[in-house]
Amino acid sequence: MARLDTLPSELVLLIAEACTWDPRPKRPRLFGPNGNYHQRPKRSVQMFGRYYARYHAALARVNRRFHDLLNGPLYTRNLLHDPMSASCLLYAAETDRVETLQLALRYGADLNRIGDETFPEELQPFHAALAARSSRAVEIMLNHGVDVHLPSSLPPPGECGYDASRSVGWPPRNGNAVRNVMKLNKTAYPLYTAVAYGTMEDVASLIDHGAYMIAKGVSALRVLDNQGWPDLVEKISQRTDPVTLRARLHRAAAAHDMDLIREIFKYKIHAGDLDRDRQNVLHMVIRARKKENLPLIELLLQRPDIDAAMEDNDGMTPVFAAITRRHINTVKRLMKVPRVRITGMTVKHETALHLAIETQDPVLIEYVLDQPHILIDAVDVQLRSALSLASQMGREDNAFATIRILLARGASLRNFETQGVILYELVNLGHLRTALFLLRKGLITSPSFLEHSYGRSQLILHTLLEEPHELLIDVLKELIALGVDAGQVAVEPRYPRPHRFKQTPLFVAATGAESIECMKLLVAAGAIVTDPDVNDLTMLQNIFGSFWGWKPPSNDPDVEAYAERICLFLELGATMGRETTEPETTALSYACEASTDESCRLLALLLDNSTAANVDEIVVRALISHYESDEKREEPKAKEIVRRLEAFEARVFPK
Repeated sequence: MARLDTLPSELVLLIAEACTWDPRPKRPRLFGPNGNYHQRPKRSVQMFGRYYARYHAALARVNRRFHDLLNGPLYTRNLLHDPMSASCLLYAAETDRVETLQLALRYGADLNRIGDETFPEELQPFHAALAARSSRAVEIMLNHGVDVHLPSSLPPPGECGYDASRSVGWPPRNGNAVRNVMKLNKTAYPLYTAVAYGTMEDVASLIDHGAYMIAKGVSALRVLDNQGWPDLVEKISQRTDPVTLRARLHRAAAAHDMDLIREIFKYKIHAGDLDRDRQNVLHMVIRARKKENLPLIELLLQRPDIDAAMEDNDGMTPVFAAITRRHINTVKRLMKVPRVRITGMTVKHETALHLAIETQDPVLIEYVLDQPHILIDAVDVQLRSALSLASQMGREDNAFATIRILLARGASLRNFETQGVILYELVNLGHLRTALFLLRKGLITSPSFLEHSYGRSQLILHTLLEEPHELLIDVLKELIALGVDAGQVAVEPRYPRPHRFKQTPLFVAATGAESIECMKLLVAAGAIVTDPDVNDLTMLQNIFGSFWGWKPPSNDPDVEAYAERICLFLELGATMGRETTEPETTALSYACEASTDESCRLLALLLDNSTAANVDEIVVRALISHYESDEKREEPKAKEIVRRLEAFEARVFPK
């Protein structure tokens, strides 16, 4: 029998081929749900070497002759037929095995290969070498002509649930600046991977080989600048290709660097190229700083390839951007450009007038209103008109002046969608002079507009009565004349009270505006003391809590300041205590606790102005028993409290 080591080379190769093509075992899942990237390269490469080509590999280890015969076919088979996860090329890239990489290249490795259709999630070897910081492997690949614009079939780190830094322990870096540039693209490119995870030396090498941030032609200049790498910024700025010149132009525009812009304009460049937000250099110059730069605007407008009417992703043109920055002179200059119009809208349906009013600049507002064909009554997607925006100005003088100008220019108060909102905003900001002016102009055409909270926690009437104001009574009279419901209950009290107490306008007038005149107007308009659908037994105690907190008043002046309002509540039927409540939780008990050995003013005020309609006899009798008990009778005030309660009982509940 012939010995194996004496067989001809052709026969050895034939035997190896015949023994190798057995079925492939199931490959472990490396990505996605239940995937384990830690398995690579150890388990995946060894598994295919041990099982799939086990006979071939075993023969290669018999002796040096067989190794020399079979090593080449092993590499060739691996490179041509195995998936990328089992590729010797990927193994060499991740582990920086230069010898393995050189052998793979000798036997025809394709450095630009991406995962096949069967396994599309495979990581490309060049990206693996960059991310694993295998600098020697990166250098060899670059010297052998790897495509520096080669996309990885995987999404960039942190996107779509795949985070390489957590998978294999690659040192993470501040990737926010990188990811901002990648908004237009969903796959990583070599320079992206190097900036996010590689070394600065690898980034520099890629720049030297002409790499862009992504293959669509986005320069890495902005990212490198944001990452704080000035040496790399300087290196990439030395390039004069169109993509880099465009990035340098955008950077110079944001910095208002006229000298650099003039230098860039000496090259053949299309200056009107857009960034990822579809903004051109005019947008960038205007939005970069608060201060105007008319000479730079003039320089840019001399270029015919810069569109002064370009809309960005938000529908903002340069003239709209200038309005938002309050650059009135820039606005006037741009309006001289033939194609520029001020009558358009943003994607949110904001007009130039909306934007001008939001700046609260009266000169700018007047200028926009002077332009022809301005849509003065247009509403945006939030249903805000020019009038409603004016009503939200922080200073009432500005709001009042702007609203008068808008009305003089023909703005309509009869906009069904905004008239209630305008009144609410004015009342909420305390602009009652403006609110009164518009009410007398006929702003509200139906009381139904007064029954909504317009996305807030309070109704208009409650909001009006929360703070004292010199024009409060006049505005309240106008609302009552319009038919406002004086008994409406707050949707959700701004300052919640115990026991789910819901505030009525009368309660808010007493505790917020602290106005007896407002209370009387509300009573005449049919106001109710409390919500009939909610337990009203603690209402008067809630009023005391609003007046003094939960610490009872200690002297007569504290009580006298609220005496008239308390008497009005008692007259309207507010209860001091009912049979169904614990005596200690009633308003009458609160007044007893407020009594001292020097003064019982609050208790006297309640007892002198109450009838049987305000309190149940059982509550009075329970309090008398309480202060006659051994626990309370030794208190100096106990005898006076008992005397007053007994006198009240005898007067109101005669036997």
